[in-house]
Amino acid sequence: MSQQEIYQIAHQLNIQGKTPTVALIKSQLSVAMPLTAIIKGLQQWQRNPKLGETSQPQETAGSALADSQDDSALHLAQQAQQQIQNLQQKLQAMAVEITQLKQEVEALKSER
Repeated sequence: MSQQEIYQIAHQLNIQGKTPTVALIKSQLSVAMPLTAIIKGLQQWQRNPKLGETSQPQETAGSALADSQDDSALHLAQQAQQQIQNLQQKLQAMAVEITQLKQEVEALKSER
């Protein structure tokens, strides 16, 4: 479909009190779209939420828009990297806990 469907989905999620995300939008698309297109559409909607209310997307041009898109993409990449680091830390803590539990199980087995 078009960017307009992305805008409309983002608008509907917003109306429902949900924060539109790439994952939520992707899950509601009628046709699969590349992630880059979803990210671009979400970024455009975030800059102008009224896009979801109209039937025609409003195209804007210029270096300011390109800079804004670059900044948004960088921000999204930084957020993703932070989430990855958080998950890696949690995974590492869980691995330590599993090792400790295995040791406790072995100790209990040897007591019998």
